[in-house]
Amino acid sequence: MIGEIEDIVGGRISTHTLKQAYAAAANIACIENGFETLGIKDFNKEPTHLGYRAIHVLLKSEDSKMLEVQIRTKRQEIFAGAIHDAIYKQKLDNNKPIRRYLASLSSWLYKMDLNEKSTFPDPSKELQEKFKALGILEDILLMKPKSVLE
Repeated sequence: MIGEIEDIVGGRISTHTLKQAYAAAANIACIENGFETLGIKDFNKEPTHLGYRAIHVLLKSEDSKMLEVQIRTKRQEIFAGAIHDAIYKQKLDNNKPIRRYLASLSSWLYKMDLNEKSTFPDPSKELQEKFKALGILEDILLMKPKSVLE
């Protein structure tokens, strides 16, 4: 249902942890003063084919205006900006190696948000050169752990 409705008003909440993101979503869904919760889409449990993760809460006001609130961790916020630049501005949605790498990078960031150990998914030399030429993913690649950089 959420994918079928175009929101009129949008908002975004950025949290430090996944626990805070889920708490924010629960609090928003409980708002009764003038809003009805129409649905919650958890892209953490079912990320898009590009690895986008977040929680979207769709609300309807008493005057039938739609509001979508996107709730993401700081890492998810950086990733969403990077894939937006890579996919929409550079039109790379059909590039399978980039899509596969973005999905693996998203999994790594998600595991970091869960405080799980995970190996940084190093892009191939070819992808590194493409990213550098396009000026994308620089913020994400800076999140690479120092132990991997050495």
